[in-house]
Amino acid sequence: MSQSHASVGAVLLALGMIAAPAFAASGTGREQAPEKPVNLEIARGSDFMHYHPDLRFRRDGMQQFEAGNHSRAFELFQRAARYSDKPAQAMVADMFWDGRGVAADRCLAYVWMDLAAERGYPVFLAFRERYWSQLTDTERACATERGGDIYAEYGDPVAKERLEHMLRKRRMTFTGSRVGYVSPFLRARVPSNTGWAPVPIDQVYDRRFWFSKEYHEWQDEIWERPVRGVVEVGPIGGGDGATPAAEH
Repeated sequence: MSQSHASVGAVLLALGMIAAPAFAASGTGREQAPEKPVNLEIARGSDFMHYHPDLRFRRDGMQQFEAGNHSRAFELFQRAARYSDKPAQAMVADMFWDGRGVAADRCLAYVWMDLAAERGYPVFLAFRERYWSQLTDTERACATERGGDIYAEYGDPVAKERLEHMLRKRRMTFTGSRVGYVSPFLRARVPSNTGWAPVPIDQVYDRRFWFSKEYHEWQDEIWERPVRGVVEVGPIGGGDGATPAAEH
């Protein structure tokens, strides 16, 4: 296993993003937890995952990757990437870098890692710097040239809108009170590992689940802080000159 894959996988594991990509409020290696914990029974449920294809395809992709089905994993990560999932975009980059499930292409690997770093999350910026430091001048020129097409298809301006379309479909099923105040004493049942679990209905309709602005702010909470207790990404900024964003 290459050093780059070991680092990407370790970061996702440390953040609880592989087996349960549901933004747990603890055990993430971050300095602080979100103010309001997330109910994992809801976030792991089939209804939640149906309307969050970013998380569903990333989860399925990692399962296929760990089973050795790299080509299928690559396809699933790309599908998650279409819904603005930054960890999945980083995995696409890593697979291009290592040639797992797809022909090795360090030029495209950099473009995809640059895409994963689009929001300025420190861990993906560090990977991007490391990739850049290892590219040849020809590969750097290639990345600058090819970045535009990737961003046109997978960049946040279009990818976030795809996810918003799915979230909007779910919101259309809400009644008026459910998008505002909801009594925490009401209960709903959601599928769990042991059958059906009763949970407060205000948690089911948490705005972070179903409204794009709050959902992405929630992701920012998780990814903007440097990760502690994770394997070293490696030297960054070791190349000759600053790291540019791919042309887009």
